[in-house]
Amino acid sequence: FVDELYVSRSVILNDLDNLNELLERFHIKFLVKKNKGIVIDGNEFEIRQAITFFQNKRLFKTDYLKAPREIDPRLSDRAWTFITEYYAQDVSNIVAIQQCIEKAEKYLDTDFMDIAYGRLLEYILITQKRIKRGKYIKEDLPGERLDIEEKYLEAADFFKPVFSNPRKEDWKYERMFLAARLYVALTVDGNKKVDTRDRKVARRFLNEIRNSLDAAFELDSDLIDRLADLINTVRYRTNYKIYDWLDISHEVRRKYTSLYALCMLNI
Repeated sequence: FVDELYVSRSVILNDLDNLNELLERFHIKFLVKKNKGIVIDGNEFEIRQAITFFQNKRLFKTDYLKAPREIDPRLSDRAWTFITEYYAQDVSNIVAIQQCIEKAEKYLDTDFMDIAYGRLLEYILITQKRIKRGKYIKEDLPGERLDIEEKYLEAADFFKPVFSNPRKEDWKYERMFLAARLYVALTVDGNKKVDTRDRKVARRFLNEIRNSLDAAFELDSDLIDRLADLINTVRYRTNYKIYDWLDISHEVRRKYTSLYALCMLNI
């Protein structure tokens, strides 16, 4: 890089320090190794999420391409423009991924919301690129992972064809982390099992809001279940280090409009 870019070694090292600071949240580092040059050090799953995060900063444009008729309407023209520009222009490949998502939705008896659908499609496209380069998720992230319901692991298997049916040993962690993404993806119905512990946390949280705002609202079972489902989603996202946080705030505003407005009025 020193010779190619006509800059000093210290400039390169300073740029690497700045890059490492940006990548710290993903637990990724650029390292300078003797006889190897600059290498990236980090878990494959988090490398993919870093790619997603920085590519998404380019999402907003003024002119968008019209998505072909074969493309699921949940993918907006803006999302279609972004995906074709930065990930793939092969419509048949995207249609094949869509078919896998549809099979997973049918098997899980649910429908992914627009933003979750787009994020899932994007993750599959990134994974395809990484796997073509031989970059499989070879090991688990540090720490103990929460168990994923078997049906989500089975739904992940629907996607094997778009990854050229990887070997069993290569598919182990790919399957687990894809299942985790399916599990936390926002759905129209939010039909995951509600954990008793999460219901207790939700009830306590709502009681604290009611008391601190001195506001009268009923703690009905449906509200508690919906909040417990959101708490569960955040817990799994944190455990699997899934960084799509933007749609969590969207989900809070969508599901708890009155509660959100009440809190905002009292800030």
